[in-house]
Formats: sequence, structure tokens, C-alpha cells
Amino acid sequence: MEGKKFSDFFYQSVELFKNNFKMIFPVILILVLIDLYSMMTVGYQSDAHNIVSTIAEAFIEVILTVYLINIFLSKLTTIPFSLAKCFWDIPTYLFYELAFGICALLGALLFIVPGILVYVFYAMVPVVAIAFDHYEKDDEGVFALTKRSVMSNKGAYIAILVVGIFLGVVGQATEKIFLISGNNYAVAGAFSLLTAIFICIYTGIIISFLADSIKGNTQIETDLVEE
Repeated sequence: MEGKKFSDFFYQSVELFKNNFKMIFPVILILVLIDLYSMMTVGYQSDAHNIVSTIAEAFIEVILTVYLINIFLSKLTTIPFSLAKCFWDIPTYLFYELAFGICALLGALLFIVPGILVYVFYAMVPVVAIAFDHYEKDDEGVFALTKRSVMSNKGAYIAILVVGIFLGVVGQATEKIFLISGNNYAVAGAFSLLTAIFICIYTGIIISFLADSIKGNTQIETDLVEE
């Protein structure tokens, strides 16, 4: 049976985004506020303040990511949404994000190609660790489960990676848009809002893709929750 296309996961994510907008809206609001704070303080921060702000923003974004993952997970599987689960998923996500980062760094230091392969095969390890780790087979870790699952639908997965890289680049451009527009908060704020919306939808795409791939490979009965 032919696997789903990227467009299938995109449309599914958009529908989930619309149907659960009330739960997702706080994430969008916080992401925009973070960007607005960065705009207001651009050029006025000391190096120490920049470091602290960067760390704080990164941690907040991890919390928001875990929250989003659990929202989409609860709509695509039989796992119920729980703030307690979100709380306990944060250290797990951070651990596997760090593990992935170390592996990618070591791969890049050895040769460029191994670094790229680590990114391709294991970029979704933190997501799998908190959302789908219970689908592991005997003697199979999160890294192996991730690689096996993402490679089951290579076409859609490559498209997801490309879109993710593009969003990562775009997400760093808000401050530059602000400066180019002559410190126009309306223009930069609108750009930030659109970016935040697409980040939320992209998270849904990832969960939709992994839910479809992992369930198909493990042959475990976890039908999608009927809306």
C-alpha cells in the first residue's frame, strides 16, 4: 500500500489546528510575545543579558513544543491529553534533544556526511521519545524506532525535513524584518504571527506523520480518535 503524501499530513494538521484552536492559541500568543520582546530590546542588551534571554526563550519554546505535541497526540491516538504528562515529558524531551545534538555534533566533527545522516535519521528522536516510546519492540531503543519509522515513508519525510529547515530559517528572520521595516512593530508582528501559526501546524504534521508511520510499522492497534 502506497504511503501518504506530505499534503495528506498537512491537511490533517490544518484540520486539527482549526478544531483545537482554543488550546493552541496560547502557544501562538506566547511565541509572538517572545518575538516582540526581542524586537523591543534589540541593540540594548548586554552580552550577559543576551545569553540569559536566549536560554530562557529556548526553555519556554521546549515547554510549548511539548504542550503542542501532547495536544496533537491526544487527537491522533487514544492517549488522553494531560498537563501532568506534559510536565513529565519536558525533561525527557530535553534529554533526547541533548543526546541528538551530541550525536549530530560528533558526526559533523568526524565527517560532514555522518553529521547530515544523523540529522536525517534522528531529527525526530525527542518527539518519538515522549510520544511513541511505548511502541518500541524488544531490545529496540528510541533511536532505532525513530529511524525505522521515518524511513518507512521517505518521500513525505524528506518533504517534512525540508519544510522544517525552511521554517527554522524564517523563524530567525523576525528581528531582521523589524530592522528592515524601520522598526515597524505591525509588519514584524504580522510576520511573527504567521510564523507562529505555521510552527504549530508543522508540529501537527510531524505528529500526524509519526502516528501513521509508527502504527503502520508496529502493527499495534491504535486507531485515530474519531472527531
